Amino acid sequence: MASAAPHLPPRPSPLAWPDNAWSRIYGTYVLPALVGLVPPIAFIVPKALVILIAAAGVLALPLLFHRQSARQSWPRWLIWLTVVGARDPTLLFLMALGTAWALLAALWSPNTWGAIGLWARLGAISFCGMLVLTVIDRLDPPRHRRVVDALIVGTIGGLVAAYMIWAYFHFPALRGLVALPYVHLHELNRGAAVFAVLLWSVLYVLWQRDRRLAAILLLPTAAYLVARLDSASAKTAFAGAGLAFLLVMLLPRTLPLLLAGIAAMSTLMLPWAFSLWLAPDAVILSWPQLAPSAQHRLFIWQFAVERIAEHPWLGWGFDASRALPGGKIRPPVGLEVMPLHPHNSLLQVRLELGLAGAAILAGLIGRGLALAARAPMPSIAGVHVAMLAAYLIVGLFGYGVWQSWWIAAGWLAWAIGQIALAPLTQAKG
Repeated sequence: MASAAPHLPPRPSPLAWPDNAWSRIYGTYVLPALVGLVPPIAFIVPKALVILIAAAGVLALPLLFHRQSARQSWPRWLIWLTVVGARDPTLLFLMALGTAWALLAALWSPNTWGAIGLWARLGAISFCGMLVLTVIDRLDPPRHRRVVDALIVGTIGGLVAAYMIWAYFHFPALRGLVALPYVHLHELNRGAAVFAVLLWSVLYVLWQRDRRLAAILLLPTAAYLVARLDSASAKTAFAGAGLAFLLVMLLPRTLPLLLAGIAAMSTLMLPWAFSLWLAPDAVILSWPQLAPSAQHRLFIWQFAVERIAEHPWLGWGFDASRALPGGKIRPPVGLEVMPLHPHNSLLQVRLELGLAGAAILAGLIGRGLALAARAPMPSIAGVHVAMLAAYLIVGLFGYGVWQSWWIAAGWLAWAIGQIALAPLTQAKG
């Protein structure tokens, strides 16, 4: 005899996109607008990237903790944790370990309370970044398409804005027509660095949507802009990312693993390599035509390597670079031998967090690159490696590793890459 129990509809997945008024507003308007603003904001006012990631994360909270029905028994915190935990556990463990070690290292920093405050600020930015990644993982196809459309429009808008600012400096007649709040062309350098990271995901989206002419035109247009700006780190990142993409396309399984090993080893061995091959006096004697800014970098790196040797295991403490003894001495070229940070993210981590922190960073970089080897398509692996390579290359020559806007840019780039590299079935709906 058949059971008389009533038929119950299947319980909705806690990982599905919730169906309520705010989820429709956020997915249809808020998230596309915030993603579309990333490229132009990167050029116009790059420090506002912190506001973008904070807004995207905070406004996503109601979606993540929403119960889809009264019968759903999942605790709200467990819904969020389940989605986050679905990512690579090794990567998450290393991120958590690095966060804990940075907080511990703040205790022996010359500026302990300032270091703890910085740690809290970066932790809040990273928390918002994880929230955004969690939301993106749950996007349904129609809203995913809207976000991708906004990214394409925003990229074009960012390029137009950057070219307008560039023209403002190169054509004096324009200054009589409009007054822009920019004093030097190098104010576009931050935007160029961010664009060198983001461009590859946009090219991939255009190519997969059969907008190949647009992709072919976008690449040289962006390359010309970056080449005409003053940022050597952005130029190097752009070229390095392009080369990495081409090489990974040829060896999509082997090369990411090889790069992961090289990057991890370089992170640990960099101070030794600098002391052996980049002694300022020898380099300047061999290449006297080296730009003064590059010569200054050599003296900064030499000073950082000398301080690393004094505290090799635990480092000088989180965010200690700005307060190192002797850091205000004037080198033969440049103003200070340590201007707030070493202008090299790998050296800065080794200097402040010691060998332990460098080992955690080596694991993070190696794991991040190695995950590209799992990509279902060579083009996805290539974009994955190109974006990560561009971010790392900029860090080798440019900004302090703990700068809030640069950390925010990293989380936004990760989110945009997650959107762009979503499975084609999801993207096409």
